[in-house]
Amino acid sequence: MVRHTVFCDRFGEAGSFAELEREEAGHLFRVFRAREGDEVELLDGRGRRGIALVRADRQLELISVERVPEPARKHRLYCAVARRNKFESLLKQCAELGVWSIVPVKFERSVADGDRSGGRWQVLLREGCKQSKNPFLPEIREPICVEEALEEMKSYHSFYGGIGEASGEMADDGRDAAFLVGPEGGFTDRELAAIRASGVKPLNLGPYVLRLETAAVCGMAVLRRLLPVFLASVFLLCGCGRPAGRNHPLMLKGAQYRNEGKYGLALKFYRACWEKHPHSPEVVLALAQLYDENLNQPVQAWFFYEEYLSNPPAGADLTLVRNARDLVRLRLGRVLEKDSTALAELQKENASLRRQLALLRRYVSSLRSRSRTPREPELAPRSPAAAPAR
Repeated sequence: MVRHTVFCDRFGEAGSFAELEREEAGHLFRVFRAREGDEVELLDGRGRRGIALVRADRQLELISVERVPEPARKHRLYCAVARRNKFESLLKQCAELGVWSIVPVKFERSVADGDRSGGRWQVLLREGCKQSKNPFLPEIREPICVEEALEEMKSYHSFYGGIGEASGEMADDGRDAAFLVGPEGGFTDRELAAIRASGVKPLNLGPYVLRLETAAVCGMAVLRRLLPVFLASVFLLCGCGRPAGRNHPLMLKGAQYRNEGKYGLALKFYRACWEKHPHSPEVVLALAQLYDENLNQPVQAWFFYEEYLSNPPAGADLTLVRNARDLVRLRLGRVLEKDSTALAELQKENASLRRQLALLRRYVSSLRSRSRTPREPELAPRSPAAAPAR
C-alpha cells in the first residue's frame, strides 16, 4: 500500500487524533485526494513517525506511533550558498540523503547569501523529507564565516572537495562526518591554506571541476556510503588489534547498525568481534541483548546471558542481566495446555533446545581453544514455547 506522507509538528500516541497545518491538510486532501480509510504517514521532523487512518470529516486517527533512533554518525554539510534555484534544489536533495545539518558559509568569492524570506528553506527541507520519508528534518543554520566553520569542523571527521588530491585517510574515531564545499569561484589560496592547516582532509570526487550543488550532493553521498564500507572492510580484515569492549571498532559498527534497525548487519559485526574475542563479557552481553530484544531468538539469548553471568566484568551490577535472563527463560518455558499432544510437543522442543545448546557450547569451546575458528553451525530460531534444558 502506498502511503501519503505529511508533516505534523505535534501528534500524540496511538488512538488519538492528529491535526495538520492548513497547507499540509490541503496538500493531503486536494493534491493527494486522500479518502476515508486511506493510511497516511506522519512525520514531525524530530524522529517520530506515525501511521494514521483517514476517518469521516477528514479526521486522522493514529493507529501506531514509533520513535526512530538517531543515526550513530551524523553527516553535516558546510556549504557556500549558490544562486537561488540551484541552492533550493540542493536543500531538497540533502534532506533526501539524510544530511543532519546544513551550515551556509561565507567565502571571499561567494556570489549569494541566500533568501530565507517566508521560511522557504524550511519548506524545501520538508518536501525532501516527505519524498524520502526521512524522519529527521535537517537543521539549517545562519551563515557563518570560513574561520568559524573550520573551528567547528575540528570536532568532526572533516573533508573538503579536492581535485587531483589523494583522499585523506578514513580512520574511525567515533565522531560525526562533515563536508566543506566552496563557492562557484572556488577557494582562494588563503582559504585553501587555512583549510589544510586546520586538518580538514581532501575527498577526491574525480578529475573534473564540479558545480557547487553537484559537489555538495555527490560529496555527502560518497561520504555517507564510503566511510562505513571502508571502515567495515578494514575492521573485518585487520581486527584493528584493540581490546574487545564497547569502543572496539567492530562493536561500534554493530551498535550503529542496531540503532539504524539493521539487525542482521549488527549481528554480523558482533559475531565477528566475538569470534576474535570470545572471552570478552561486553561482546557476549551485546549478543545476548541483540538476540533477545531485536531478533526474537530466545535460545541464543538465554545462552549468551548465561555466558555473561558466568564471566562478568569486575564490579558489574548483574541485577538487570539476571532479570533479562529470567524473562527469557520464562518465554522459553511457557506453560502449555496439560494434554497429551501439548506434552509431546513440549518434549520435542526440549530435545531440540538441548541440541542447539550443545552446538553452541561446542562452538564456544572451539573459539577458545583455536587461533583460527571454524564456521559457526547454522542455528534455526526455535519457537518461544520451548523450555530451557537443565
